[in-house]
Amino acid sequence: MFRTLKEFVKALRDIVIIQCTAVEERKVLYRDCSLNNAMIVDLLGGGSKGFLIDWEFAVRINPDLKYAIGGTGTIPFMSCGLLAQLSDAQQAVLGGKKPKYILKMSSNTLALPVSHVIQCFSDDLESLFFIFIWICIKFCGSHGQVHQDMIGNSIPDRWNNMDLESCVAFKGNFFATKKEECCLVDEIHPYFKDLIPLTKEWCTALKDNMENPVSFNTILTLLNTHLDRLPDDEELISTVKTLRKSAAILTDRVEKHAAS
Repeated sequence: MFRTLKEFVKALRDIVIIQCTAVEERKVLYRDCSLNNAMIVDLLGGGSKGFLIDWEFAVRINPDLKYAIGGTGTIPFMSCGLLAQLSDAQQAVLGGKKPKYILKMSSNTLALPVSHVIQCFSDDLESLFFIFIWICIKFCGSHGQVHQDMIGNSIPDRWNNMDLESCVAFKGNFFATKKEECCLVDEIHPYFKDLIPLTKEWCTALKDNMENPVSFNTILTLLNTHLDRLPDDEELISTVKTLRKSAAILTDRVEKHAAS
């Protein structure tokens, strides 16, 4: 996991570059951008790099952008466009009935008919944004610290539902209303507060992703801009703050002990 906010954003930028290279140079679409497939690896010479694992669902890009329905990703991180297509397939299976509200687990995946979806790299870029949001809400610091005081029915929780029609509605509404943006900002853990401007701008860039697919250049420019604004010495600053706080506590205790 990342050690600083800058390393976190840089890893996201690296993943966008990987996807861009795969699409533009190799004509390969990744298709499965999810939390567990996005990694950070330490480099031998120092530093780190973001990368993607599990390329088994990657495909050669077809001219019509149509691919088999399998390997389209993980529900909480799927783009609105993909979810809408899968929701239609789910409704065909259920005959109009709604599945129970149940968190998506690998053991209770609903079987969908053999079919195809239209998918392009902009879906993966949207998925990366959902990974970013998931971490900013579900985590509370560096090194994989999970938020212990979890928010009930948080935004990511509403995306993690076997009822795909509900997921489509939640995500569509998320991009459509200012109220949802305010809710998003409120749910982001304080550790990630410096990334709120990035969150808002990234969200804005994806508002029309279904109609006007976002480009690699748009997201790379966005991430690079915010990378330049983040401090390089975040770990040192954090350590100094911690030491000062500890020193203040120790001084207070010594003074109280001396006074007694």
